[in-house]
Amino acid sequence: MDLYWNGVDNGGTGMADVIPSGGDATNFEPSLPVVAREVYIICFSNYSSVQTSVPLEFGGSAVVSCSPLPVELINFKGSFYETENVTMLTWETLSERDNDRFVVQRSVGNNLFEDIGEVKGAGFSNEKLKYGFADSEFREGEINYYRLKQVDFDGEVEYSEVISAETPKSQLQLYPNPTSGWVTINTVQLPEGSEIFLSDVQGRRIATFISTSSTMYQLD
Repeated sequence: MDLYWNGVDNGGTGMADVIPSGGDATNFEPSLPVVAREVYIICFSNYSSVQTSVPLEFGGSAVVSCSPLPVELINFKGSFYETENVTMLTWETLSERDNDRFVVQRSVGNNLFEDIGEVKGAGFSNEKLKYGFADSEFREGEINYYRLKQVDFDGEVEYSEVISAETPKSQLQLYPNPTSGWVTINTVQLPEGSEIFLSDVQGRRIATFISTSSTMYQLD
């Protein structure tokens, strides 16, 4: 944290490498090198005995903007619901401006996010709104990571924080996978009497198994 103060109550104040005409050197600091899209906080205080008013002025291309963020997003969470077998993502917004949509993205520990769905934004809003998205194609038995890509009407994007949701392992095990020969089906974690069926790409049932005390099946 940097602390600065003025040496005198006249001659202007601010950041400048070259002191302006009439300025007092004890009232100026070197210019601050800034980086595009980074956020900087300027704090103004009058912790002194000086009673005079000091106008705030910016020169060159410098601007100070108090415009709100396009979307104020809070409470982004992910929870697995076993009865529906989905990972439910929920989030809220406190306000929205030019918000076209949310693109839901998922990653499985490799930092490569893929789009898995979209939720339409409200556009403009000054009240709390709730959103949700159900992911039924999560990776079982692994930690799934999610983030939101918020897209404005003009195509500008902002990304949310990354959250995680852990899912249970599948009760049905098949190996080797993939294979062009025999496959072993292990039903040790399934309740006895569970029905297991094999279908083709058209959905036609080719074979059916009923799990019994014998937990291992082999299929060519």
